[in-house]
Amino acid sequence: MIEIPQKLIEEISSRKVKGALIIAIDGCGGAGKSTTATVLASKLGDSQIVHIDDFYKPKEKRIEINEQTPVHSNFEFERLKEQVLEPLRHHSAASYQTPEGKSLTVQPSGYVVVEGLGTLGKDLKDYFDYKIWVDSPEDIRRQRGIERDSKEWTRIWDYEYLPQDARYVREQAPQSVADWILQNN
Repeated sequence: MIEIPQKLIEEISSRKVKGALIIAIDGCGGAGKSTTATVLASKLGDSQIVHIDDFYKPKEKRIEINEQTPVHSNFEFERLKEQVLEPLRHHSAASYQTPEGKSLTVQPSGYVVVEGLGTLGKDLKDYFDYKIWVDSPEDIRRQRGIERDSKEWTRIWDYEYLPQDARYVREQAPQSVADWILQNN
């Protein structure tokens, strides 16, 4: 389980905003973003979690990502902004549907933790009151990812996920906008 430093909890808790305090958790695949979000939300209390994976484009609309396509082309960041981030920014409840068709509502109060690859990228970073980058070495991230997804995903991790994550970090330097870098080795 990931350790959340008490100083991080205190720093986030000291931030005062009208409505919900919106927290981004970003990091490369396998870094521990989802686990961090769950543990952080538990420690903060009065928290809701939004998963960026709920904003994947439907499979039939996804494209192959290569060096010429923008990173995160298979995510619906505009839908995330319209349905979640903009309403919360204006102190209104947010509603969206998961890929499985489940309707979710996020209240504009307490803490809203948005976890997923791309939250600290150029398209989304300005929506957050507090930004966390979860850092972990590539070999550990690869191992975690394959254990989570299955051995059959090894090729996908080696030839898609890891190169795409490296490109995201190289092109957008998301860790450079983080308020906190959390080491998860």
